[in-house]
Amino acid sequence: MTQDKLNYLLVLAEEQNVTRAARRLYITQPTLTGFLNRLEQDLGFRIFDRQSSPVTLTASGKHYIDGMQKLLREEHGLKEKLRCEAQSRIQFRIGIGQVHSQMLSPILAEKLIEQHPGLNLQFCESKESILLDMLRRGEIDLFVGHAQIGSTVYLSGELSTERLSLYMPDSFLNLSAEERSQNSPENLYELQPEQLQGLPVIAPASTQGLYINYMDMVERLHLSPRRVIQTSNQVTALRMVAHGLGYLYSGGLLTPNASLSMFLTEQERQRLLYCSVPGLPDTRKCYYAYYPQSPNLSLIHESLRILKELTTP
Repeated sequence: MTQDKLNYLLVLAEEQNVTRAARRLYITQPTLTGFLNRLEQDLGFRIFDRQSSPVTLTASGKHYIDGMQKLLREEHGLKEKLRCEAQSRIQFRIGIGQVHSQMLSPILAEKLIEQHPGLNLQFCESKESILLDMLRRGEIDLFVGHAQIGSTVYLSGELSTERLSLYMPDSFLNLSAEERSQNSPENLYELQPEQLQGLPVIAPASTQGLYINYMDMVERLHLSPRRVIQTSNQVTALRMVAHGLGYLYSGGLLTPNASLSMFLTEQERQRLLYCSVPGLPDTRKCYYAYYPQSPNLSLIHESLRILKELTTP
């Protein structure tokens, strides 16, 4: 099955209506219906229950789509690998979370390409459980994330310790001008847990490692937020804080070589307060893992050296 035909199934699963799906795919309804009839007849089972309204995936259909997505990813990876081999070019694949990738991948890529102009780089951004599965299957060369791996099959270790910060809109606290002027990432304003109770919060997406830290905060401080806005982009989350939409407990944005001026306007930065709460962790560890038999071992070591330079004060 080609990717465009798989998209037929994915769009129908999202729209749950054949007419709307056909319109979104820019094909006629009979074309989509005919494709589904032929495919289901060939497979010998139904992918969708089209008798119900809305149209729903069958259990077999869900397994089929998941399997086809995996096969197409593997096919794409194999084609890319063979293309690189045919051109005598190296492909180096790094599995890294979205927040870290946003901060570190552009600089890492720049430094690697400077030394290896013909290098093909692939940054795989996903949740850590998926990245670890990709490492086990040999689909990435290097894992970077917060999961500490105890397996002796991999070489793993601590890459860095990063700061966890509590960002608060200045409109949420009535600070004096002197308190406001003294507040900075190094000089935090201490809050009591009850001051967070009932406030709106900006939370990471549940697919991110930071979501674990967010849930730890909620449970540790027994919080009941008035409203939760979730986003997978932590720069977007930070800007939401600056616009008074909620507070944020986040990490990975302020590496030793980064500042908020990279993400926010001067006006937005002036609306932020940097806070701490007694008993709330203010750091988390970042780890790496790779196979010692990897054919890209020298690139792995070079990447780890660069990443440590970027994340060490």
